[in-house]
Amino acid sequence: MKKKIHFYLLPFLVLILMTACGNKQAVEEDKSLHVMFLSQIPSAYEQGVVNMISPILGEVELDLNLFPASHEKLAIEIVAKKVDLFIVDYSLRHIILDSYGLSPLDEFIDFIPSSISYEEYILEDDESGELHLYAVPLSNDSQLLQKLGLESSTPLLAVIVKHSPYQEIGKQILEQLL
Repeated sequence: MKKKIHFYLLPFLVLILMTACGNKQAVEEDKSLHVMFLSQIPSAYEQGVVNMISPILGEVELDLNLFPASHEKLAIEIVAKKVDLFIVDYSLRHIILDSYGLSPLDEFIDFIPSSISYEEYILEDDESGELHLYAVPLSNDSQLLQKLGLESSTPLLAVIVKHSPYQEIGKQILEQLL
């Protein structure tokens, strides 16, 4: 009797497994702007950041995450390609600065205070060979840190990833944070 049950049960389980694996529902396109901070800014300041960014978004939803600076977390998020705008501690510059995966931000050079050096954030574009600014430094004079009432011993770096569908909104946010 047990052999008969196993005989019928095994194909039934295989059929269920195949149906579950083959039943892929269409994944709805994510319509959120993903902004990630990997810095010393505590998560308690999240609402202050939301208040600064939200007026720019219009109908776009904001997915904001504040995490402590972490090389591992940044590497994972870069590979996952979910984040549109990163704001990271200066200590993560060697991981985040890559002309291949970032959008040029040349239009922000004039907004950077003259007291802040930005030359190390200018990289050669791999495809064109041209030099572009790929990270915008946010110093203690930036609107972001001023409005939050915070100070940092080194600047934060803001970048927009090349694959983001929200390039213009990202640039508007950067302008607001400078």
